[in-house]
Amino acid sequence: IEGKVMMLKVVNNISSIKATLQTNFTLRSLRVGEVMEEIQGCINAAFRFTGNRQKIIHTQLSSMRREALCRLQGIEERSNAALYCKFDPLHLPEILALVGRTHGLSELHVALKSSLTMLLSTVDRVKCLEQEMAYYQAKVVNLQAEIAAIKRAEGNVVEVGNDPSNKRRRT
Repeated sequence: IEGKVMMLKVVNNISSIKATLQTNFTLRSLRVGEVMEEIQGCINAAFRFTGNRQKIIHTQLSSMRREALCRLQGIEERSNAALYCKFDPLHLPEILALVGRTHGLSELHVALKSSLTMLLSTVDRVKCLEQEMAYYQAKVVNLQAEIAAIKRAEGNVVEVGNDPSNKRRRT
């Protein structure tokens, strides 16, 4: 069975993204004789990818497929966080969008939980707070202007004698 696992690694090595990129994607068919159905299924699945980018998307970025391939290849599975920390934090939003479009919301949830630390590392907290402060300062200025306009308007109102309707008249 070791030889069969080695053939799986030839067409889709899951040990790292770099290893996946270096695997063979030109082979279109490989039958390794009597083999476990699961290994042959993974080998056949590797042939469906037209390039290494697709192979990364459908194996490395799918936690369940990555887990199964690691188990079959005898590779100690790394955490999802260990996978996502390898990406440039500035590329993570695109990668997460790709995960959501390709694998659905449950896989996106796993990816978000796993990459949260990396995502937050791209946020300049001081800049965010400064922007929020500027927003609220502008809001205070607008509110002060509105209050001043109301007070000016109230200063121009005069009571009209003993008129039963007690209406105010502008001056």
